[in-house]
Amino acid sequence: MPYSTRRTSERAVQMRRTIGYGKNIIGGVVVAAYIQTQASGIFAHPYNLNHILYLVLLVATGLLTYGWIFVTNRELDILCQFLDPVEYLMPSETAMGISTALALTILLYTAREPLWFGASYSAYMLLSVIFWKHGLAEIDKAIRGSRKHLNDESDRRRNVYGGALDLLHSYYVRQPNMRRLYVSLVLGLAGLALSILALKYVPARLQTIAYVAYIVSVLGFEVGLASYWRFKLYRTAVPFEMAISDFEDQERNRHE
Repeated sequence: MPYSTRRTSERAVQMRRTIGYGKNIIGGVVVAAYIQTQASGIFAHPYNLNHILYLVLLVATGLLTYGWIFVTNRELDILCQFLDPVEYLMPSETAMGISTALALTILLYTAREPLWFGASYSAYMLLSVIFWKHGLAEIDKAIRGSRKHLNDESDRRRNVYGGALDLLHSYYVRQPNMRRLYVSLVLGLAGLALSILALKYVPARLQTIAYVAYIVSVLGFEVGLASYWRFKLYRTAVPFEMAISDFEDQERNRHE
């Protein structure tokens, strides 16, 4: 068997995934502990609808934060397994990742105040719109570059990878992700406007409506709908991942 670092690299990938899972667990425990602390404080006082809505929003924001950590790792795995474009240099997304992580952290700590949460969430959604537009353009370019690369490959390899590229195109390019983001942004801005009005007029009632707008946006669209689309992608990607793994093993054994 010839000298090759590929097997070691494959083991390292598994180790990195395990470390990533550990980070996810630690992050989830920290968020859960913070939510539990806030819930204990709320239930120690008389019933207040806005306090309950704050707690629901806090849980929704925690799910959004934890989901982002999981989604980033899983989708990066899928993209790296399916894409191999020519004439394409993957951009560094360090600033995007740090900005998103910072924005989500701020959301967790501003959820108690509808006004500050509205400002933070609107800024976060505006960043999401900008980042998604940039990301979708890059992924579309990478898919086209990968299809171009496949044109020079065998029919068997084209059949194995072509379906995977079709899946990526259907999720990232054809699916209305941008519409979802625009709706969430509008709901965030509506909640912010109501919170500003609450400074002068009927503060409790307007804050209640603002909380509802935020919860619908975060829990309904950014967690609920987005998770449904993503898990549909993940479930559909599994057969392609298995087929690609089997194909690459066969090709490697054939050449060794």
